[in-house]
Amino acid sequence: MQKTSTKGELALFALRKCAVASNATLTDVEPQSVADALYDLEVMMAEWRAHGIDISYRFAEDGQAVSPDDPTGVLPIFTSAVGYQLMLRILADYGIEPTPRQEATAQTAYDALLTATLTVPSLKRRGDMPTGQGNQYDHFITGRYYPDKRENVNGDNAITPDKRSR
Repeated sequence: MQKTSTKGELALFALRKCAVASNATLTDVEPQSVADALYDLEVMMAEWRAHGIDISYRFAEDGQAVSPDDPTGVLPIFTSAVGYQLMLRILADYGIEPTPRQEATAQTAYDALLTATLTVPSLKRRGDMPTGQGNQYDHFITGRYYPDKRENVNGDNAITPDKRSR
């Protein structure tokens, strides 16, 4: 089973990407920044679920505070999309305008998430509809649209010289 990240790891990812916290510059993360990021994460995931985007995020229990050690339930392939979208929300909290590169990275990751979670309903055609270019049946026995009476045993539409004489 794949390891899922914690909510604190996602919050730190977003804070690092927007340069609020960094190990390279030895900028410590304030506890209030982490708490705000965790709250933004919960709100963002609730909005996504309301719009039909369900990536198995585990919400905090009712009446319980969000803990940085809580598992997200999000698969590793979706963590960058969640982190970059959270980064955009954090930048807005600090009044910082995101760079075009940050916006492009966040949009690319979000588009990949939407593509990976896309479900297309199967359209089954009714049996009484005429067969035409826009309405093909679900079988692959024949490769043409209109059945022919001169069909041979293999199911193709080839007319052999023996069949013409009949």
